[in-house]
Amino acid sequence: MEVLVLGSGGTAPSGTRACTSFLVDRSVLVDVGPGSVLNMRKFGVNVKDITAVLVTHMHGDHVFDFAALLWAMAADGRREPLDVFGPQGISQAIDFLRVGPLAPAFMPRNFVTFPLEVHELKPGASFSVKELSVVTAAGEHPVPDVAYRISDGSKAVAFSGDTGPSDSVAKLARGCDMLVHESTFLKGEEAAARSTGHSTAFEAGQVAVKAGVKLLLLNHVAPRLAGREDEIVAEASEGGVRTIVAYDGLSIHLE
Repeated sequence: MEVLVLGSGGTAPSGTRACTSFLVDRSVLVDVGPGSVLNMRKFGVNVKDITAVLVTHMHGDHVFDFAALLWAMAADGRREPLDVFGPQGISQAIDFLRVGPLAPAFMPRNFVTFPLEVHELKPGASFSVKELSVVTAAGEHPVPDVAYRISDGSKAVAFSGDTGPSDSVAKLARGCDMLVHESTFLKGEEAAARSTGHSTAFEAGQVAVKAGVKLLLLNHVAPRLAGREDEIVAEASEGGVRTIVAYDGLSIHLE
């Protein structure tokens, strides 16, 4: 199983990090934050190979490149349906973009001609995308956040989305080969983390310990933390879980 980092930043893109986006086995996209579609081109991703988009939540730093993705797929001649999974409200958002009263201002009529199959999820839902099985749980965020566990039958990876420390995310990730967990803050910033529904690096590490994962991949790195990756890793790995800070273009093969 391969996980390719297309966006490792949080809140807003920076000069080196697009916002949150990951590609599993070159076919399942988890979030599509600003800058991620440009990185698809940069890292040699064929957008027509993407069979499904899994959205953790509807904040802009996780979905604003969805329109750009549709444009890229249409420009490349896609005809196959695209499955989109996400929290309650995603159907309304996509309808507004494609067929709402302002849709003609967003894209030329009949430009995107391939079908979109949109699936609204409640936490705990499970489904399959080709050979991959997916299980969901709820994260702790001001808006509904769907965490995902994706397995190919031998390897499994969990994605937290944006969340404060969450027992449900730890349970979802239990025994995974890798947990991709947000890390927006550091020690001493717990009050800010709680007020915004995010985690410190240390708290992400503790979730990884509870889950018993083999590898913790930290993402949602705020621009203000640029250059402090060693500090982030040191804090998160205090519990003993091997930890890496994600960066755009990183490809991890779980074998």
